[in-house]
Amino acid sequence: MEASVRLLESDRTGTGAAHGDIYLSFVPDEEIGLLGVRTMDMARFPVDYAYTLDSCELGEIVEATFNAAHAHIEITGVTAHPMNAKGNLVNPILLAQDFIAQLDHTQTPENTEGREGYLWVNGSSGNQARATLDISIRDHDRTGYEAKKDLLRSIAEKLADTNPRATITLDITDVYSNIEDAKTPDNQQATDRLLATMKNLGVEPLPLAMRGGTDGSWLSAQGIFTPNFFTGAHNFHSIYEFLPMPSFEKSCLMVQELMKHEG
Repeated sequence: MEASVRLLESDRTGTGAAHGDIYLSFVPDEEIGLLGVRTMDMARFPVDYAYTLDSCELGEIVEATFNAAHAHIEITGVTAHPMNAKGNLVNPILLAQDFIAQLDHTQTPENTEGREGYLWVNGSSGNQARATLDISIRDHDRTGYEAKKDLLRSIAEKLADTNPRATITLDITDVYSNIEDAKTPDNQQATDRLLATMKNLGVEPLPLAMRGGTDGSWLSAQGIFTPNFFTGAHNFHSIYEFLPMPSFEKSCLMVQELMKHEG
């Protein structure tokens, strides 16, 4: 916003550099399920490429994010009083445990790093009649991503086959895609300008394959290649989060330079 104010003032006074049409979008961060960026009227955002400013220390560039999906499993069992439960009761909580037990416990967030994907069981509830599971699916590699979805489908099918009196449903929803899958020779200039601007400002580029996603992950899937660059902050989403002001100022200068006419 500060860079925009500076740009408008320089336009007013005639002291700024030439620039083309610039489109800005302010939305809530992607942690709420991309509910901000998904509401954008893309007809009002006719750009060849874009940038997001989301997290990252001084110099960090993100052109690779996870492919992400959410899986929701519902298991309906058969209730019975314990006194006549034998042969009648189907406990949905135990079936949910069986589902989790068939996952590879080495492919979880706490056991992976870098570009390694994972399945994260991050929600469960149940009673004697019904149980649910929520699982996050993450992988930078599209093939690995689809394989993880297929694994969940296979587990659900096998569990249903071995427990025919239970009802097991699995719904998988794609959430966002890997930014780098949208990169082409036609939009390479987005990267080139980013690196050139950093060089001009004396900032060392720190490429990062993000173990997460940005609003640019969704925009890239819509055909607008959208890499992310730093705000200068550290330790996001923790009590140790902090933002060095010199890094923040560099981020502002990055925006100002990128808004100049590339010719």
